[in-house]
Amino acid sequence: MTLNTADMLTLAGVTFAFLTWLITHLKSQKELKLHNTINLINNLSVVEHLQQADISIRKIMLAGKISENEALSPETEKALVTLLDYYEFLAELYWNKTINRKAVSHLRGGLMTQLFLWSKPYIQSQREIQTRSDLWQKFEKLSMAVAKEK
Repeated sequence: MTLNTADMLTLAGVTFAFLTWLITHLKSQKELKLHNTINLINNLSVVEHLQQADISIRKIMLAGKISENEALSPETEKALVTLLDYYEFLAELYWNKTINRKAVSHLRGGLMTQLFLWSKPYIQSQREIQTRSDLWQKFEKLSMAVAKEK
């Protein structure tokens, strides 16, 4: 089988059209991923229970670390668990490459690492109490990865 000039031009045109579509599609997917990431990160400032938890914990964090034997008030514990669950969800999406990794690291990385280090005694105690070594593990892994980048 031989290709004549018309067949070759048709093949070149189809190939060009496909490559143009593919590049456009990949670019739009990347932009959509970034948009979704920013929306998820903004939820911490917009969704009321997340915002309240964030404000509450940030105020307490400014006062110092949690000691290993310190009992948290029910309100503080609820706020902390809310934030840990939020960041675990974000970390799950991060490790599955569902969201833009650079945006998460850049926009929330430092805060995540601070929260993890501050709440580490609580996390460890909850892992023991619940006998779940995987509790908030993706959040821990992400916090440590981000800390190494900085």
